[in-house]
Amino acid sequence: MKNSEIRTLLGLHHTFLLSTFCSERRPMPHGDLMLSDLIADPYYNFFCPDADFAWSALGSLSDALHDRGRLPALYTTPLSPMGNDGPAGFSPHACDSWMLREASPRDTGITPGIEVRSITRETREEFLSAFSSAYSSDDAVDLYGPLEESHIQALRRSFEITGPEYEKFYLLARSGGRAVGVAVLLVAGAHAGVYAVGTVADARGRGVGRALLNECSGLAFDTGATSLFLQVEAGTAAEKWYGKLGYRHAFHGTCYASGAPR
Repeated sequence: MKNSEIRTLLGLHHTFLLSTFCSERRPMPHGDLMLSDLIADPYYNFFCPDADFAWSALGSLSDALHDRGRLPALYTTPLSPMGNDGPAGFSPHACDSWMLREASPRDTGITPGIEVRSITRETREEFLSAFSSAYSSDDAVDLYGPLEESHIQALRRSFEITGPEYEKFYLLARSGGRAVGVAVLLVAGAHAGVYAVGTVADARGRGVGRALLNECSGLAFDTGATSLFLQVEAGTAAEKWYGKLGYRHAFHGTCYASGAPR
């Protein structure tokens, strides 16, 4: 993948994070500083360096995160001067596989019995409850530890956040009259980002995730996007599962945190 394409995807990702889990995007020389006032996890509080980032600036960036009560953290990509390697004193916190596929119309009838709809104001709390359930069970996919209430607070606040440069869809899957899965889709021009895909534990293996991704693709296509992208923990069963649904690995992104070995 070309550096210009990676840079475009990272810029969209940061915009999308700002509309969900992060509260501040601070453009800085040679990269973006992303911050969350609710979530302390380094995955949502980091500096993403560009190719011309100078290591001499690392100290001031660490101070900026410390001043917000956050651990110093970097999110490295092939654009970073160190590639996907982290600096001395930083330990890997999470490694993402960035995956892409073409947007396409909905494939009707692939998941009978599962209905996926955009939420309304009246079903917001139902969405949050399903999200909490999907990401809090012992075998939840891509779970970096117990889900904290701060994630729910950030998502609840995000319902009121909009932007002129993108459209945002919160999707809720139902089966048998109950909520069984969630996803968030953000569309900006030709690109659509897929986030927060999760299925409640006792509904896994029944096609809920497939139904959610089918609706994401259909919505993206309807809105004019030609491609979808997402991040998933590299080397996991989830990455293989996305591959079976047409997503292909494009590059790695690694979050490194100081003093936070995993």
